[in-house]
Amino acid sequence: MATLAVPTTLSVSRRPLSTHGMPKPPRVTSPDRPHRFSGQGSSVQETTAGYMSPKTPGLMSPPMSARSIGTFIDSEPSTPAYSPRMDHDWDNSPLVLIRPMSTCSEPGSPSEPVWEMMKPFENTQHAPLHLRIDRKESIMFTREMAHAPRIASPPTKKLRIPSERKASLQQEIIAPARKMEHAYKEEKDQGTAGVERPTANTGAPLGKLALKMKSMLRRKSTGDKKKEKKEKEKDYYDPVEDVHWTEIFLPPRFSTSTLQSRFPTKTVLFLLMLGGAAYYFVDVEEEDWTNEVQYSYQDDRSHSTPLHFNGNKEELNHYLQYHIIDPSAALKDPGVAKFLSDEFEKLAFGWMMTQEDAQRDNMPVTHGCRFRSNSPCEDFFSLGTSPGPGANPWNYWSIFDGHAGRQCANQLQWTLIPYVSAALSDLAAFTSSPEVENTIKNTFLRVDKALMDSARTAANWFPAGNAAAVTALAPAFSGSCALLAAFDPERDTLRVACTGDSRAVLGRWDPATNSYTSIPLSIDQTGFNEKEVARLTKEHPDEPSMIDPKSGRLLGLAVTRAFGDHRWKWDNDFITAMQCKFWGTAPRPNNKTPPYLTAEPEVTETEVIREKIGAGKSDFMIMASDGLWDRISSEHAVECVERWLEAKQRGGGSVTNDPRLKSHPPFFPSTFALEDGIEVDAENGKEIDWKATPEFFAIEDENAAVCLARNALGGTRRGLFTGILSISEPLCRYAVDDTTIMVVFFDKVDEQQGAKTTEEKKKSWWKPW
Repeated sequence: MATLAVPTTLSVSRRPLSTHGMPKPPRVTSPDRPHRFSGQGSSVQETTAGYMSPKTPGLMSPPMSARSIGTFIDSEPSTPAYSPRMDHDWDNSPLVLIRPMSTCSEPGSPSEPVWEMMKPFENTQHAPLHLRIDRKESIMFTREMAHAPRIASPPTKKLRIPSERKASLQQEIIAPARKMEHAYKEEKDQGTAGVERPTANTGAPLGKLALKMKSMLRRKSTGDKKKEKKEKEKDYYDPVEDVHWTEIFLPPRFSTSTLQSRFPTKTVLFLLMLGGAAYYFVDVEEEDWTNEVQYSYQDDRSHSTPLHFNGNKEELNHYLQYHIIDPSAALKDPGVAKFLSDEFEKLAFGWMMTQEDAQRDNMPVTHGCRFRSNSPCEDFFSLGTSPGPGANPWNYWSIFDGHAGRQCANQLQWTLIPYVSAALSDLAAFTSSPEVENTIKNTFLRVDKALMDSARTAANWFPAGNAAAVTALAPAFSGSCALLAAFDPERDTLRVACTGDSRAVLGRWDPATNSYTSIPLSIDQTGFNEKEVARLTKEHPDEPSMIDPKSGRLLGLAVTRAFGDHRWKWDNDFITAMQCKFWGTAPRPNNKTPPYLTAEPEVTETEVIREKIGAGKSDFMIMASDGLWDRISSEHAVECVERWLEAKQRGGGSVTNDPRLKSHPPFFPSTFALEDGIEVDAENGKEIDWKATPEFFAIEDENAAVCLARNALGGTRRGLFTGILSISEPLCRYAVDDTTIMVVFFDKVDEQQGAKTTEEKKKSWWKPW
């Protein structure tokens, strides 16, 4: 309920209230039949005839019932209950909003401010000019009732008044009003409650409607409970907060709010201007058939010009003169050769672990690269940490050199390490070495058998040309070598399993020679391996010509052991059926008694020497596909890594900071003479050939695997190196094969050192601290 609060003073008369009534359902009215609570026809004596203000309000209609709470419905438009008329401009009218105490249907004893609205305000002080607010609305104050949910009006915020100002004005205005009320209550308790309560203005008697409303809303106090209820009601009001506008102390920085538009006019205008300029100056090209033609050369867009539209001869001559260039012209520039050399690590897709990476992943520091010769590349690799015997963590590295396709190598990348780890984890922690070796061999054979059986089942089950059968046959139609290294960090034991011609070699420090020596960890399984020739001859005694002694190939294949390769494992009739039904390859000549190939590996076991960094010389391992070993020997590869370690030590942990490298930077001559160490005999049909030897080593890379790849491709023979990088597919395959290299350093990474390096790395991150 909203009331117009007027401080009380001791007097005997009241002024009539405003003409607003309590809420009532709307009803039809007419001039002949006015609203029963409207001002028309009322017998209430008017106290004012003309001017209306909070001190001299107009007529008021009593409430329809004590249950009505909300707004009055008068002959005039609805306005808040007990509020001054909105068509008059009040300047000295404080408004107090009081929420109802309860929602019961019975008439309740109204609180004191209900009656205070009937009392005239006396001794009103005008606000100073600097405190006046240039608004037509009255200043409003609200406060919460103690226990009554809000019914109609929304919550409003309290206006907090400074304590000093409150105290002074409370004594001035509110305290006398409280004293008068206490005096009135004492008279009422003594039996004088029937006497009208006096007011400050004795000359204004109460109107009949006001008296009637008071008699309807006022409840007689009967019993001690009613008295206690009234005493509680006093605590619901904070007299300090029922203040007049004269009690408001505005802060010195008070500023009146100004209505402003939040529409971004300038931003919208700027965007419109920008859009208009773009529409005028930018030519938006719509896609047509020429774009579709260009999309067909998406992978070769920089090398393709499929569209030739020349409007006249002048345009044609311009095109012939300026747009047809010599592709080899740029490669004659030494700057281009230097650029290719500097970007070789990216071209070789190099990667490497740091000491903190190795410490975090519980693996030795490993460097690697994957130089692509075929398109797409047929080499794959994998590495990681996985359970070994006793479920203890082991480290694994593997390289898969695919041939006749990449599907078999890709399949092994997914499956070989997980299957080997699963088989080893079933063993006890102290399983003997022969049993571990046999487990690895059996796992290799089981993986290959599953691959071939899946392909054969799909070929027998699905009809010709079925997509599922073609996908299942793809790993069997192609083939792959496999090189797997498994390291037990608790016992420093390294086991290497090899199927094919990929190779692993160990570099170990020899104090006697003061250099690293090479220890083979695998044996190439080709036709040049006498043991392999003896094994095949024993298995196929009636086929002495199955291995070519000059090329060492088995029925045209360079290796004697491999995964996949259905033409060396299935009979000719089934191979021919696969050729007809699923676009397979034709049977190999002289394929009489298959299978000729096996996936069973040769397994070696080696104890690794490990030292802390800076405390000694630890072993390192080089694993690579045949693309590296075709150009460099195992001994020279170990020597190359040894030189790389020396350059890194001279450079304080960085090869590029090596003083020797800075004093003799790479040189790229523009000569056209044949470089040293390159052999070619075109007259006798001997193709170009070279070997990576120490006199041509170029130690320029931070990555040891990339350093090996660079030297395998020519090293300091810059013309050969640039020429190999410039060969396009498929001719690049005749120069070098796909080359995958991993170099593993078995140094012990100290925990404190690894943590320190990690901390330094975090400090160098984007955070300033």
